[in-house]
Amino acid sequence: MYVLSRSFQNPSIPTPPSLIKTCLRTLQAYLSWIPLPYIFDTELIRALLTHFIVPIHSRIEAIKCFTEIASLTFDEVEDPVVKNGYLEKLCYYYCLFINSIADLTKNRDLTEEYKSVQQSK
Repeated sequence: MYVLSRSFQNPSIPTPPSLIKTCLRTLQAYLSWIPLPYIFDTELIRALLTHFIVPIHSRIEAIKCFTEIASLTFDEVEDPVVKNGYLEKLCYYYCLFINSIADLTKNRDLTEEYKSVQQSK
């Protein structure tokens, strides 16, 4: 989180895109092990959605992180109020995620973009 937050809190010192990608990949690998309060009671999800979905160099990794968060279960949360709070936050962030993706894909022919990417491989 330190490296990721530094990348957008201090834009005068650019963070290499490869470092951001690596941090997001590492985060994705460990999200299922991170205690839920560190995910839902911090600015982690908001940072993913606001700072890493839009830039092309971090988009795929940020989407994978968000997908991993969306697949988390809340079985270990015993307090029903806390559990409902996490579910509400997840629903809220899911709506923000969908809006972000809709904004990114507006007025674009994704079929043609996919074909051009496949041809370049």
